[in-house]
Amino acid sequence: MWFRLAFKELINHRGFSLFFLANLTIGLVGFIALDSFKLSLKNHIENKSKAILAADLSVYAARPFTLEEETLIDGQMPKGTVLTKEINFMSMIRGPKGAKLVEIVAVDQGYPLYGEMTLDGMRKVGPKEVAQELLNGQTAWIQPELVPLLGLEKGGQVAIGQSEFAVGDLLLEAPGQNFWNAGIAYKVFIGYNQAIKTGLIGEGSRRYHHRLYKLPPDQEAKEVAERLQKVLVEKYGPSPYLYLRTHAQANQQMSRVLGYLNDYLGLVALVALFLAGMGTAFLFRNFLSQRIKELAILRALGASPLDTLRLSLWQIAILGAVAAVLASSLAQLGLPLLAKMMVLFLPLGFQTQLSYQSMILALAVGIGGSTLFCLPMLWGLKGLNPKILLQETYSVREQSGLEAWIWHLPVLLLYWGLSVWQANSIEVGSLFMASLVSSAVILAVLGLLPLKLGRAGLESFGLRLRLALRNLGRGGASLVTSVMAIGIGALLINLIPQIHKGLSTEISAPESGKLPSFFLFDIQPEQRTPLKVFIEAEGYQMGQLSAMVLARLLEVGDHSLTPQKEEAQTREQENAQWAKRRDQNLSYRFELYASEALTAGVWFKGAFDPNSGKLPEISLEERFATRIGVVLGDKLSFDVQGVPLAGEVTSLRRVKWNSFEPNFFILFQPGVLEDAPATFLATIPRVPEDQKVGLQNRLADHFSNVSLINVSGLIKKVLEVAEQVRWAIQAMALLAVIAGLVVVYSIASFNAQSREKEINLLKILGASFADLRISLLIEFGLIGFFSSLAGVILSLGIAWGLAQLIFERIFELDWNVSLLTIGLITLLSMFTALLATSRALAKNPAQLLQAI
Repeated sequence: MWFRLAFKELINHRGFSLFFLANLTIGLVGFIALDSFKLSLKNHIENKSKAILAADLSVYAARPFTLEEETLIDGQMPKGTVLTKEINFMSMIRGPKGAKLVEIVAVDQGYPLYGEMTLDGMRKVGPKEVAQELLNGQTAWIQPELVPLLGLEKGGQVAIGQSEFAVGDLLLEAPGQNFWNAGIAYKVFIGYNQAIKTGLIGEGSRRYHHRLYKLPPDQEAKEVAERLQKVLVEKYGPSPYLYLRTHAQANQQMSRVLGYLNDYLGLVALVALFLAGMGTAFLFRNFLSQRIKELAILRALGASPLDTLRLSLWQIAILGAVAAVLASSLAQLGLPLLAKMMVLFLPLGFQTQLSYQSMILALAVGIGGSTLFCLPMLWGLKGLNPKILLQETYSVREQSGLEAWIWHLPVLLLYWGLSVWQANSIEVGSLFMASLVSSAVILAVLGLLPLKLGRAGLESFGLRLRLALRNLGRGGASLVTSVMAIGIGALLINLIPQIHKGLSTEISAPESGKLPSFFLFDIQPEQRTPLKVFIEAEGYQMGQLSAMVLARLLEVGDHSLTPQKEEAQTREQENAQWAKRRDQNLSYRFELYASEALTAGVWFKGAFDPNSGKLPEISLEERFATRIGVVLGDKLSFDVQGVPLAGEVTSLRRVKWNSFEPNFFILFQPGVLEDAPATFLATIPRVPEDQKVGLQNRLADHFSNVSLINVSGLIKKVLEVAEQVRWAIQAMALLAVIAGLVVVYSIASFNAQSREKEINLLKILGASFADLRISLLIEFGLIGFFSSLAGVILSLGIAWGLAQLIFERIFELDWNVSLLTIGLITLLSMFTALLATSRALAKNPAQLLQAI
């Protein structure tokens, strides 16, 4: 009975039902679309898990395997295991139009163990074709983008190291190569044995060597990996230079990288859901006020307070369920657009689909969230008494002060839980929720203050402005809700471009203006002097020559790091594990670079004295130190290619990474690492743009193993990726603005209905249609202007704060975006209000006289 009655009332109050559905649907659609996208990605990765790694199990190292290691590893593999090998490294290649830094992938017989390679014309090839076409002779498969850059074509010649290769085909995708389009270098595939003959796989070169294994069907990769890990630890100690990765772990890594972007997009989508919740709460409050006497009649007919509450809960449940279905349908339409915005990061053939889990989530959030937002009003029904039928007016009692905060606590806890779940981080989720609530309060103050002050001296204004200011002065919950909704939307729309502006400007043209033209790496020790002489003969200077020594972190303080990865539950734990277990690149020098600043401790006191009885001094980058949980005075123990080495942290540095100087997380005191096996990094500054290609080509001819990055080209690639990320976030921010405007439309419409008698009375007293319409435009124009102004001001403050805390104090105002945001939102607010109130304004005042 109560369900039928609830449904009938919703049909009879179509205006409320439609506005409620519109608010909630807009709020849910982005949230559900992102959840479906995340699940689609998870399903894609699981379905093609082995093809993503191109194996069941991979063992890899940043150096060649020793014969002993190969024998030990292969001996632990079950009978029937298939092996193939792969080498990955960065190198210069040379074509008719010049040289280019690429990623060389050298594969052996049997590759790929799983999946297929996609060549030009979408031709799929497997191990047989790889053996026949790629491994049989001096053949290279290249990405299509290299064709115009190097002046190549099929059958053309490309120089790799000391060898010449013919371009056999164009490669679109290959197993085991994640983020195909987002890397800083294009990929070139050649044969394993052919790579050895190029002269680029020399001793000391940083090359990643992979041994890929396809296990028998009855063998689990995880069990084999755990058994192998135990044997390696027993043989080589707790931190060998050998990494193990199963296909499941490779999937987790790919999911995690894409998950970072998806998580933060989800937080922005949560804002739209929050605004929708504010709108639904306002609408339900007005709905209850309109039908309070109907509920009192039900009480007089014998319904209990619980029955009236049950009726309202059924109405919320019906609307929440319908909104969830509508949002799911719209999310299905929006998923391809979302995939298009993230195309740089997605594997070829990725398809989106709306999952039943997302629909269940939509139902849960739609019904549960709406109920919690409306809970304070629902609780007010418990005191409803039939005697109010004898009163001319009555309103549902609303909580205030501490009581109001207590009743809003459940919905705040719900959104906090959603934020933590969406961000996969208690810290980030809590910070986001605190920022959202505090922003709403600050926006209410900033936006309402000028509107309330505008009531002073009303008699000095014209009729239209007086009417607008009077209505604003009397605005209660509706005004607060409007200001918050519009202000938060403006904050989001303006915040992302402000951060992007500062970062893009700083990356492309840092304040110091001393970006190097080239960044060189893989310089062998014996090449330092010849390379310096060559560069000086060309008329340039080689700067900031820095050693890079490969090491592994063994102990932090007295805590030994075990090789087995612990299960990370949050982003912070993932970052800490990565920072501790990655290959550590160590270096040393006497002076700080211009891009560095000491933030704690003291700099090195000259070269290390082995007779001092003290540990060598270590300087850490400050954020790296925080990530691994290290403070001044802590001891760090390393394995430097088989040699144990310990040191004491004596200083912390802030590093400006966008300087593109050879900076390191870990610097040792000079006098410790000079005899360790190392490669070297260097820079070449101030090369005119028109001379870069020539110098790059000549360097590639004389030092084929030395790789160099054209810094301006790298910056362009970084900005392209950043721009795509920006647009994805902006799309979610736009959804929040739309949600805010829907709230404004709903409020304006209901305000117009509640003021209908007042509007008609003003018409009778001589106010023209133009007077009323313009006063309405002024009213909502002021709301839009001051709300968006408050949102923009707050966004600038947040952008500045983020710049100080996260982005190395990089901040630059983009006034065009700020002014455009304020102007457009003001106009949209006016248009939305005019659209919502047109029917009420057009009514004939004779209706009021007839009622009298």
